[in-house]
Amino acid sequence: MKTLQAGAADSLARGTWETWENFSKVDAEKLTHKKVSFFTAEANGRPVSPCTRGFPYALGPILCTKLIRVLANFAAPTSQFNMSLIDIRKRSLNIETIYHEGGPPADTPVKIAASMAVIRNPYAGRYEPDLMPFMAELRQLGAALAEELVDTLGADNIEVYSKAAIVGVNGELEHGAVWHEAGGWALRAALGEPKAIVPSAKAVGHAGYRLVVPLHYIHAAYVRSHFTIGEVGIQDAPRPNEILFALLAGTGGRIHARLGGLSKEQVSVHDGQR
Repeated sequence: MKTLQAGAADSLARGTWETWENFSKVDAEKLTHKKVSFFTAEANGRPVSPCTRGFPYALGPILCTKLIRVLANFAAPTSQFNMSLIDIRKRSLNIETIYHEGGPPADTPVKIAASMAVIRNPYAGRYEPDLMPFMAELRQLGAALAEELVDTLGADNIEVYSKAAIVGVNGELEHGAVWHEAGGWALRAALGEPKAIVPSAKAVGHAGYRLVVPLHYIHAAYVRSHFTIGEVGIQDAPRPNEILFALLAGTGGRIHARLGGLSKEQVSVHDGQR
């Protein structure tokens, strides 16, 4: 048995095709949200074209063939309707370079980068009890954003990190909470599995909403000098049926940190905290 692929229309014309028996069950939702799949119909062990019998045949061979071609366009190539829950409208990379905050300029400025993606919220306007498939697919998006941060700042230069989500007003906070695992996992994987938990912030908000996000030291969350912040937001996002996901990373803590506490040089327990 085969799945309808690119070039299926030509195969159909030659009689090597995929079944018609469930045609009446193919509705608009399946054609637009699920990969259309047919099964080989056989007679005496050989493929039978639907244009030679049954309902399609009643349409006449010419109209039947045209109808088959329309259905083939829905399903081929299969990547066109791959059932992915991730539909990216736009991405953005913002880099903030901090030289000083009123004190002496630092020898090396601190950079805070935010890699963001705006996607369609597949659950906007309705309650979906099972968000696990969405969370699983978001790992790919997380990996892409984490890679952009590493390419921008350099893996060896990154000392702080975080993650964030802004859900459009037709969604719920839980739609942003899926990013805890998907985004956090991806960011830690890209940096060689540092032990500190990836902090986060999330909100339900309107387009243009700005979210201030906490960042901390990637190897030990209690390093006081590295309790810092970044900001995420895009002027036209998220729209009501969208979600803005972001990963953040920086090359250092607060530019004028001078409040004592655990320093990064004093980290010794290596448990992600101290």
